[in-house]
Amino acid sequence: AVSDKHLLSVVDERLKKGLPAKLFTDLKVSYGDPVLDPMIYDLRKYPSDMKEDFIKQYYRSRLDAQKEDYAPDVFITCSKLDGITDSGVLGLAPKILCIGIEQRTRTDPEYAAKGIRESLEKHMLEPVSVGTVAVPYTTRANDMVKAVAAELGAKIVSYDSNELSDARPPLTMTFAPEKINDKATAACYLASGGGDIIVRRSTAVSGLVFSVAVRK
Repeated sequence: AVSDKHLLSVVDERLKKGLPAKLFTDLKVSYGDPVLDPMIYDLRKYPSDMKEDFIKQYYRSRLDAQKEDYAPDVFITCSKLDGITDSGVLGLAPKILCIGIEQRTRTDPEYAAKGIRESLEKHMLEPVSVGTVAVPYTTRANDMVKAVAAELGAKIVSYDSNELSDARPPLTMTFAPEKINDKATAACYLASGGGDIIVRRSTAVSGLVFSVAVRK
């Protein structure tokens, strides 16, 4: 997802002219072939566990400077960039988040979809970055699941009980040791291909638990 199509065209034109662009990200970076030209792409990585402080600090420094002296900077992240894009910053949100859902009681579909969106934002995550909704096979056709997927613009994948029970996501829960079968975390972990889990068993609305992993 793109925060500002006009800024995207401005950055695109600058790159075509060989002008440099600053890229900021809190995501894992893998260099392929060909490698980005460091003279043009000035890549700056910041820790994901310090993203809120970093973004606030960057925003203040951006406001202190004259906007006309700045070319548009680019943030590539799944995190919320509240306020920062108002200062001439281009936000790019890749759809690489996988959300696993565990429904414990019957929930109104529209209410659930809104609750999931609001909960993601509370975790400083951009809802448009969710590309996959992962659920147990028995709830794949559930209206609530369909509503959440539609709200996030994501596809639905499902796993049977054996796949979920065989999944071995890291960071075993210690806050609720009696809860062994963590379907939400197992589902997002499988959908992400064994990626990092960034939200574990968060309650969106009553009776609805979700976990989030970054696609590997």
